[in-house]
Amino acid sequence: DRFESLGFGGHIDYIRDDRHALSFEQVHQLPDEAWQKVATEVPSFGFTSTPYWFRTAVHNNAGSPLNSLFELSYPVLDDVTIYVVGAEGLRATHKFGDIVPFNARDIKHRNFLFELALASDETVELLIHVQTSGSMQLPIRLWERHAFQENEQGYLVGQGLYLGVLFVM
Repeated sequence: DRFESLGFGGHIDYIRDDRHALSFEQVHQLPDEAWQKVATEVPSFGFTSTPYWFRTAVHNNAGSPLNSLFELSYPVLDDVTIYVVGAEGLRATHKFGDIVPFNARDIKHRNFLFELALASDETVELLIHVQTSGSMQLPIRLWERHAFQENEQGYLVGQGLYLGVLFVM
């Protein structure tokens, strides 16, 4: 089935890394019982410096390949690493955060974005490591490219109108 955008509410698990010691390899091998379900639409844990690991899966049930955009729309997180794990093992690692230079991003955007391509009937697991000194929130969406561009256009028009009204005043 085709989509415009999908949120991950109800489909995210988490682990709090109180000892700041868990590696990707350790987290990837943890049994399902070690994970806790996020009960809200957007994971939010208040102000904390404790690292968290999040886990979710993306499955392409369309009859054709999917080339989508993964968006984390809370760009004030300090340190974010997203591991994309396919059937063959670790496929990609994406590093974001306000400690990472803007020019190091694959897609130059105010939010954290990366391309996520899936073959027909393929599933990938996303393991997301987040550490920040501010508010721990993880608003994530998967976008169809065209829908993302339309959404961005509407946002930019709204910002332009807002600034125009301020300028006139």
